[in-house]
Amino acid sequence: MNDASDPNEARVRSLRRWSENGLEEMTLGVLFCLFCGIFLPGYWLPNGTFLGQHYATLSPYFLAACAVAMVLTLKKVRARFIYPRTGYVVFRPAASRIWIAVAGQGIAAAMALAAVYWRSSLPDLSRAWGLAAGLLFAACFFWGGVTYGLPYFNWLAALSLLLGAATLAAGAGIGGAMWVMGGMGVALATDGALRMQRFLKTYRIVSDGQSLSEDPPHA
Repeated sequence: MNDASDPNEARVRSLRRWSENGLEEMTLGVLFCLFCGIFLPGYWLPNGTFLGQHYATLSPYFLAACAVAMVLTLKKVRARFIYPRTGYVVFRPAASRIWIAVAGQGIAAAMALAAVYWRSSLPDLSRAWGLAAGLLFAACFFWGGVTYGLPYFNWLAALSLLLGAATLAAGAGIGGAMWVMGGMGVALATDGALRMQRFLKTYRIVSDGQSLSEDPPHA
C-alpha cells in the first residue's frame, strides 16, 4: 500500500504524471538516432580517405551542434504545447537521477567514440559490443520501470535485449552498439510521439491568457 504522506512516493507519482506527454522519450530517441547517424559512418569510412582520418575528430562537433539545436527546440515545444496544459512547473532532478543521467551519457559517448577509434582492433571483444549495449539499455529501462511504475519500459528493455542478441548473431562487431542505439532511438521516438499525440488530445490548455515567456518555477 502506498503512503500518500511519503515525499518520495508523492514525487514518484508526480513524475509519472509529468512524463505522460512523451516528450522525454521522444527527445532521448532522437538523441540516440543522432548518435547512431553521426558516429556509425565513421565505422565504415576507409582509413586512407580524408574523412576516414578526421571523422573521429569532427563527429563530436556535429553532435554538439545537433544537441544545441535540440535544446533550443525543446524550450519552444515545452512553452508552446506542454506548459499551457500542465502548468509552469518543472521538477528539479534528484542528485541520484543527475548522476545516473551523466553516467549514461558518458558511457554512450565512450561507446560511440570507441566504435570509431577501435574499429580495427580488439577482434575478440568487438563481437559482443552490441550485446553489451543491449544489456546496458535493458538494465536502465528495467530500473526506470520499477522505480517510477512505468510498465511500458519493460517492453523497451526486452527490445534492447533482442537487438543486442541480433547484432551478436549477425556479427556486427563494434558497430553493433551503434545499431542497438539506433534501433532503441527509433522505438523511443515512436513511442514518445504516440504518447505526445494522446497527451495533446486528452489535456486542454489551462489558460489562454497565461504568459509563455515566464521561466517555470522549480519544485
